[in-house]
Amino acid sequence: MTLLSRTGTRLARIEAGVARADPVRVLRLRGEVDACSAPRLRDDLRREVEACPAVVAVDLSDLVFLGVAGLSVLLEAEQFADERGTAVLLVGSPAPPVERLLGLVGWPVAADAVVTERGIPW
Repeated sequence: MTLLSRTGTRLARIEAGVARADPVRVLRLRGEVDACSAPRLRDDLRREVEACPAVVAVDLSDLVFLGVAGLSVLLEAEQFADERGTAVLLVGSPAPPVERLLGLVGWPVAADAVVTERGIPW
C-alpha cells in the first residue's frame, strides 16, 4: 500500500507492506510517517496486533522520516500489543534521524535481526 498526501508544498509518502510469518507478523515501512500518514499506520498496526501473533516486527530499514505523530502511533501500538500479550519489535537499520528519535524515548532498534518466513532468528 502507498499513501500520498500533500501538505503545503511537501508531499508526504509512506508505504507499508505486511508479510505473514506466524507467529511473527512483519510490517515493513518505507518513506515517511508524519501526521498525514500516521492514522493509516495506526490502523495497520492495530490489525496486525489483533491477529494475536507472538511478535509484530516493524521493519524500519526503508523509513526515512518518523515524525512525532508516527512515534506516538508506535508507542500506542506497543501498549495495545502488550495488553494482548504481543511484543512489538523494531527491526532494521533506520535512517539516522529516525534512530535518534527512537533513542530519545529509549526504544532500541534490533538492527541485526533478520525477519524471515520462519520468524526472527535470535
